[in-house]
Amino acid sequence: MKAPIIALLLAFSLALPSAWAEDTDPATRQRIIELQRKAEQDLLGQSGEALYRPAKALAWLDLALHEYYEEDRAGIIEHAIAEAERLLAAETTEAAFDAPAPRAAEFIREDLWTKATELRKSRLFRCAAREIAQLEVQLVWAGHEKWESGWTHARPAVEVAENLAYEAEMAQRSCPPQTGAPNVEKISISGDALFPLNKDSVKQISAEGRARLEAFAIDLKKWKSIERIDVVGHTDRLGKPAYNDGLSRRRANNIRAYLIGQGLPADRIVATGQGGRNPLAQCAGVNGHISIVDCLQPNRRVEITISGER
Repeated sequence: MKAPIIALLLAFSLALPSAWAEDTDPATRQRIIELQRKAEQDLLGQSGEALYRPAKALAWLDLALHEYYEEDRAGIIEHAIAEAERLLAAETTEAAFDAPAPRAAEFIREDLWTKATELRKSRLFRCAAREIAQLEVQLVWAGHEKWESGWTHARPAVEVAENLAYEAEMAQRSCPPQTGAPNVEKISISGDALFPLNKDSVKQISAEGRARLEAFAIDLKKWKSIERIDVVGHTDRLGKPAYNDGLSRRRANNIRAYLIGQGLPADRIVATGQGGRNPLAQCAGVNGHISIVDCLQPNRRVEITISGER
Protein backbone atom coordinates (compact mmCIF):
# COMPACT_ATOMS: atom_id res chain seq x y z
CA MET A 1 0.00 0.00 0.00
CA LYS A 2 1.24 3.49 -0.83
CA ALA A 3 2.43 5.79 1.92
CA PRO A 4 -0.30 8.06 3.31
CA ILE A 5 -0.77 11.12 1.18
CA ILE A 6 -0.26 13.42 4.13
CA ALA A 7 3.32 12.20 4.50
CA LEU A 8 4.08 13.21 0.93
CA LEU A 9 2.25 16.48 1.37
CA LEU A 10 4.64 17.21 4.26
CA ALA A 11 7.62 16.31 2.10
CA PHE A 12 6.41 18.65 -0.63
CA SER A 13 5.76 21.40 1.93
CA LEU A 14 9.40 21.39 3.04
CA ALA A 15 10.06 23.76 0.18
CA LEU A 16 7.63 26.26 1.69
CA PRO A 17 9.39 29.50 2.52
CA SER A 18 9.14 31.08 5.92
CA ALA A 19 5.96 32.97 6.73
CA TRP A 20 8.28 35.77 7.84
CA ALA A 21 9.64 36.24 4.30
CA GLU A 22 9.44 39.74 2.89
CA ASP A 23 5.85 40.63 2.05
CA THR A 24 6.27 42.19 -1.39
CA ASP A 25 2.58 42.45 -2.30
CA PRO A 26 0.41 42.45 0.84
CA ALA A 27 -2.80 43.14 -1.13
CA THR A 28 -2.39 39.88 -3.07
CA ARG A 29 -1.60 37.92 0.08
CA GLN A 30 -4.62 39.41 1.84
CA ARG A 31 -6.86 38.49 -1.10
CA ILE A 32 -5.65 34.89 -0.95
CA ILE A 33 -6.34 34.73 2.80
CA GLU A 34 -9.82 36.22 2.38
CA LEU A 35 -10.67 33.65 -0.28
CA GLN A 36 -9.30 30.84 1.90
CA ARG A 37 -11.68 31.88 4.67
CA LYS A 38 -14.62 31.94 2.27
CA ALA A 39 -13.73 28.51 0.91
CA GLU A 40 -13.39 27.10 4.44
CA GLN A 41 -16.80 28.56 5.29
CA ASP A 42 -18.32 27.03 2.16
CA LEU A 43 -16.95 23.61 3.17
CA LEU A 44 -18.83 23.63 6.47
CA GLY A 45 -21.84 21.35 6.43
CA GLN A 46 -21.08 20.01 2.95
CA SER A 47 -20.63 16.42 1.85
CA GLY A 48 -20.49 14.38 -1.33
CA GLU A 49 -20.36 16.30 -4.61
CA ALA A 50 -20.83 19.63 -2.80
CA LEU A 51 -17.27 19.32 -1.45
CA TYR A 52 -15.78 19.65 -4.93
CA ARG A 53 -16.05 23.42 -5.48
CA PRO A 54 -14.70 24.68 -2.12
CA ALA A 55 -12.06 21.93 -1.92
CA LYS A 56 -10.77 22.78 -5.37
CA ALA A 57 -10.79 26.49 -4.54
CA LEU A 58 -8.71 25.80 -1.42
CA ALA A 59 -6.25 23.74 -3.45
CA TRP A 60 -5.80 26.62 -5.89
CA LEU A 61 -5.28 29.02 -3.02
CA ASP A 62 -2.67 26.77 -1.41
CA LEU A 63 -0.82 26.85 -4.73
CA ALA A 64 -1.21 30.64 -4.94
CA LEU A 65 0.11 31.24 -1.43
CA HIS A 66 3.07 28.91 -1.93
CA GLU A 67 4.06 30.61 -5.18
CA TYR A 68 3.46 34.04 -3.63
CA TYR A 69 6.13 33.36 -1.01
CA GLU A 70 8.33 31.93 -3.77
CA GLU A 71 7.92 35.34 -5.47
CA ASP A 72 6.72 33.70 -8.67
CA ARG A 73 6.30 36.14 -11.56
CA ALA A 74 5.12 33.73 -14.26
CA GLY A 75 1.38 34.35 -13.83
CA ILE A 76 0.44 31.17 -11.97
CA ILE A 77 -0.55 33.15 -8.86
CA GLU A 78 -3.04 35.28 -10.76
CA HIS A 79 -4.39 32.20 -12.53
CA ALA A 80 -4.85 30.33 -9.25
CA ILE A 81 -6.65 33.26 -7.60
CA ALA A 82 -8.93 33.68 -10.63
CA GLU A 83 -9.78 29.98 -10.57
CA ALA A 84 -10.59 30.09 -6.84
CA GLU A 85 -12.86 33.11 -7.41
CA ARG A 86 -14.59 31.32 -10.29
CA LEU A 87 -15.15 28.19 -8.24
CA LEU A 88 -16.51 30.05 -5.23
CA ALA A 89 -18.90 31.98 -7.48
CA ALA A 90 -20.13 28.91 -9.38
CA GLU A 91 -23.71 27.96 -8.56
CA THR A 92 -23.40 24.25 -9.36
CA THR A 93 -20.72 21.58 -9.16
CA GLU A 94 -20.96 21.03 -12.92
CA ALA A 95 -20.19 24.70 -13.55
CA ALA A 96 -16.90 24.23 -11.69
CA PHE A 97 -15.59 21.46 -13.96
CA ASP A 98 -14.33 23.42 -16.96
CA ALA A 99 -11.27 25.58 -16.50
CA PRO A 100 -9.02 27.58 -18.85
CA ALA A 101 -5.54 26.27 -19.56
CA PRO A 102 -3.12 27.50 -16.87
CA ARG A 103 -0.19 29.74 -17.57
CA ALA A 104 3.39 28.63 -16.93
CA ALA A 105 2.59 24.93 -16.53
CA GLU A 106 3.41 21.95 -18.71
CA PHE A 107 0.89 19.22 -19.42
CA ILE A 108 2.43 16.19 -17.73
CA ARG A 109 1.28 12.71 -16.66
CA GLU A 110 -1.53 12.26 -19.15
CA ASP A 111 -2.35 8.98 -17.40
CA LEU A 112 -3.20 10.85 -14.17
CA TRP A 113 -5.29 13.42 -16.03
CA THR A 114 -7.20 10.55 -17.65
CA LYS A 115 -7.67 8.91 -14.26
CA ALA A 116 -8.92 12.18 -12.76
CA THR A 117 -11.51 12.52 -15.54
CA GLU A 118 -12.66 8.91 -15.10
CA LEU A 119 -13.02 9.39 -11.35
CA ARG A 120 -14.95 12.63 -11.81
CA LYS A 121 -17.35 11.08 -14.34
CA SER A 122 -17.95 8.03 -12.15
CA ARG A 123 -21.35 7.59 -10.54
CA LEU A 124 -19.39 7.36 -7.28
CA PHE A 125 -17.96 10.86 -7.71
CA ARG A 126 -19.66 11.93 -4.46
CA CYS A 127 -17.40 9.67 -2.40
CA ALA A 128 -14.13 11.17 -3.66
CA ALA A 129 -15.08 14.71 -4.68
CA ARG A 130 -12.53 16.34 -2.36
CA GLU A 131 -9.63 14.13 -3.48
CA ILE A 132 -10.51 14.56 -7.17
CA ALA A 133 -10.62 18.34 -6.79
CA GLN A 134 -7.21 18.32 -5.10
CA LEU A 135 -5.80 15.94 -7.72
CA GLU A 136 -6.75 18.18 -10.62
CA VAL A 137 -5.06 21.21 -9.08
CA GLN A 138 -2.05 19.16 -7.96
CA LEU A 139 -1.42 18.09 -11.55
CA VAL A 140 -1.32 21.73 -12.62
CA TRP A 141 1.03 22.48 -9.72
CA ALA A 142 3.29 19.61 -10.75
CA GLY A 143 3.24 20.88 -14.33
CA HIS A 144 4.28 24.31 -13.11
CA GLU A 145 7.16 22.86 -11.09
CA LYS A 146 8.29 20.91 -14.19
CA TRP A 147 8.05 24.02 -16.40
CA GLU A 148 9.95 26.04 -13.82
CA SER A 149 12.81 23.72 -12.81
CA GLY A 150 12.55 20.31 -14.45
CA TRP A 151 11.57 16.82 -13.31
CA THR A 152 13.70 16.70 -10.18
CA HIS A 153 11.92 19.74 -8.80
CA ALA A 154 8.52 18.43 -9.90
CA ARG A 155 8.84 14.89 -8.56
CA PRO A 156 7.48 15.55 -5.00
CA ALA A 157 4.42 17.28 -6.48
CA VAL A 158 3.88 14.37 -8.88
CA GLU A 159 4.07 11.89 -5.99
CA VAL A 160 1.38 13.84 -4.16
CA ALA A 161 -0.79 13.67 -7.31
CA GLU A 162 -0.22 9.90 -7.60
CA ASN A 163 -1.35 9.37 -4.04
CA LEU A 164 -4.38 11.63 -4.43
CA ALA A 165 -5.43 9.49 -7.39
CA TYR A 166 -4.93 6.38 -5.27
CA GLU A 167 -6.90 7.83 -2.34
CA ALA A 168 -9.74 8.88 -4.67
CA GLU A 169 -9.92 5.41 -6.21
CA MET A 170 -9.95 3.74 -2.80
CA ALA A 171 -12.67 6.11 -1.59
CA GLN A 172 -14.85 5.20 -4.55
CA ARG A 173 -14.24 1.47 -4.11
CA SER A 174 -15.43 1.66 -0.51
CA CYS A 175 -18.31 4.02 -1.30
CA PRO A 176 -21.44 3.03 0.64
CA PRO A 177 -24.87 2.87 -1.03
CA GLN A 178 -26.60 6.22 -1.24
CA THR A 179 -29.67 6.25 0.99
CA GLY A 180 -30.65 9.91 0.79
CA ALA A 181 -29.06 13.12 1.93
CA PRO A 182 -26.47 12.36 4.65
CA ASN A 183 -26.25 14.07 7.99
CA VAL A 184 -23.13 16.18 8.38
CA GLU A 185 -21.93 17.16 11.83
CA LYS A 186 -18.75 18.83 12.97
CA ILE A 187 -17.04 19.11 16.34
CA SER A 188 -13.94 21.07 17.27
CA ILE A 189 -11.78 20.04 20.22
CA SER A 190 -9.13 22.33 21.64
CA GLY A 191 -5.65 21.00 20.95
CA ASP A 192 -4.65 22.20 24.42
CA ALA A 193 -7.39 19.99 25.89
CA LEU A 194 -6.17 16.96 23.91
CA PHE A 195 -2.37 17.15 24.15
CA PRO A 196 0.34 18.81 26.26
CA LEU A 197 2.24 21.58 24.50
CA ASN A 198 4.08 20.29 21.39
CA LYS A 199 3.07 16.67 22.12
CA ASP A 200 1.16 14.42 19.77
CA SER A 201 1.24 10.69 20.64
CA VAL A 202 -1.76 8.55 21.56
CA LYS A 203 -0.28 7.89 25.01
CA GLN A 204 -0.09 11.64 25.62
CA ILE A 205 -3.77 12.35 25.01
CA SER A 206 -5.10 13.96 28.18
CA ALA A 207 -7.81 12.46 30.41
CA GLU A 208 -10.18 15.23 29.29
CA GLY A 209 -9.37 14.51 25.66
CA ARG A 210 -9.92 10.76 26.07
CA ALA A 211 -13.27 11.36 27.74
CA ARG A 212 -14.45 13.58 24.86
CA LEU A 213 -13.24 11.14 22.21
CA GLU A 214 -14.82 8.15 23.97
CA ALA A 215 -18.15 9.97 24.23
CA PHE A 216 -17.85 10.93 20.57
CA ALA A 217 -17.15 7.32 19.55
CA ILE A 218 -20.08 6.01 21.59
CA ASP A 219 -22.40 8.47 19.89
CA LEU A 220 -21.11 7.58 16.42
CA LYS A 221 -21.72 3.88 16.99
CA LYS A 222 -25.41 4.72 17.24
CA TRP A 223 -25.47 6.09 13.69
CA LYS A 224 -27.15 3.90 11.07
CA SER A 225 -24.26 4.39 8.67
CA ILE A 226 -21.04 6.40 8.44
CA GLU A 227 -19.93 7.64 5.05
CA ARG A 228 -16.81 9.51 6.12
CA ILE A 229 -15.03 10.98 9.14
CA ASP A 230 -12.53 13.76 8.47
CA VAL A 231 -10.02 14.49 11.24
CA VAL A 232 -8.11 17.74 10.62
CA GLY A 233 -5.34 18.99 12.90
CA HIS A 234 -4.57 22.70 13.23
CA THR A 235 -1.82 24.65 15.01
CA ASP A 236 -1.19 28.31 15.69
CA ARG A 237 1.25 30.34 13.57
CA LEU A 238 4.11 30.26 16.10
CA GLY A 239 7.09 28.23 15.00
CA LYS A 240 8.27 27.05 11.59
CA PRO A 241 5.59 26.08 9.03
CA ALA A 242 7.16 22.67 8.36
CA TYR A 243 7.17 21.83 12.08
CA ASN A 244 3.55 22.95 12.49
CA ASP A 245 2.48 20.91 9.46
CA GLY A 246 4.09 17.81 10.95
CA LEU A 247 2.64 18.39 14.42
CA SER A 248 -0.89 18.92 13.11
CA ARG A 249 -0.60 15.86 10.88
CA ARG A 250 0.69 13.61 13.67
CA ARG A 251 -2.04 14.77 16.03
CA ALA A 252 -4.73 14.09 13.43
CA ASN A 253 -3.26 10.66 12.66
CA ASN A 254 -3.15 9.73 16.32
CA ILE A 255 -6.70 10.90 16.93
CA ARG A 256 -7.67 8.72 13.96
CA ALA A 257 -5.81 5.77 15.52
CA TYR A 258 -7.54 6.37 18.83
CA LEU A 259 -10.99 6.41 17.20
CA ILE A 260 -10.18 3.20 15.32
CA GLY A 261 -9.21 1.70 18.68
CA GLN A 262 -12.67 2.65 19.92
CA GLY A 263 -14.22 0.48 17.19
CA LEU A 264 -14.89 3.03 14.45
CA PRO A 265 -14.29 1.92 10.82
CA ALA A 266 -10.71 2.57 9.72
CA ASP A 267 -11.61 2.81 6.02
CA ARG A 268 -13.99 5.70 6.72
CA ILE A 269 -11.59 7.90 8.72
CA VAL A 270 -9.28 10.31 6.89
CA ALA A 271 -6.67 12.35 8.81
CA THR A 272 -4.94 15.47 7.52
CA GLY A 273 -2.92 18.33 9.02
CA GLN A 274 -3.35 21.98 8.09
CA GLY A 275 -0.62 23.46 10.29
CA GLY A 276 -1.35 27.13 10.95
CA ARG A 277 -2.92 27.89 7.56
CA ASN A 278 -6.54 28.18 8.70
CA PRO A 279 -6.58 30.30 11.87
CA LEU A 280 -9.71 31.28 13.77
CA ALA A 281 -7.93 34.08 15.63
CA GLN A 282 -5.47 36.54 14.07
CA CYS A 283 -4.34 38.37 17.25
CA ALA A 284 -2.97 41.36 15.38
CA GLY A 285 -1.47 43.94 17.71
CA VAL A 286 -1.21 41.60 20.71
CA ASN A 287 2.14 42.05 22.47
CA GLY A 288 4.13 39.71 24.72
CA HIS A 289 4.82 36.02 24.10
CA ILE A 290 2.45 34.73 26.81
CA SER A 291 -0.35 37.02 25.62
CA ILE A 292 0.09 35.88 22.01
CA VAL A 293 0.13 32.19 23.00
CA ASP A 294 -3.11 32.69 24.95
CA CYS A 295 -4.72 34.73 22.18
CA LEU A 296 -3.88 32.11 19.54
CA GLN A 297 -5.33 29.26 21.63
CA PRO A 298 -8.48 28.85 19.44
CA ASN A 299 -6.24 28.05 16.48
CA ARG A 300 -4.74 25.00 18.21
CA ARG A 301 -7.53 22.52 17.61
CA VAL A 302 -8.64 19.26 16.02
CA GLU A 303 -11.79 19.40 13.90
CA ILE A 304 -13.79 16.25 13.20
CA THR A 305 -16.48 16.23 10.52
CA ILE A 306 -18.85 13.27 10.19
CA SER A 307 -20.99 12.45 7.18
CA GLY A 308 -23.53 9.64 7.36
CA GLU A 309 -27.03 8.70 8.46
CA ARG A 310 -28.19 8.98 12.05
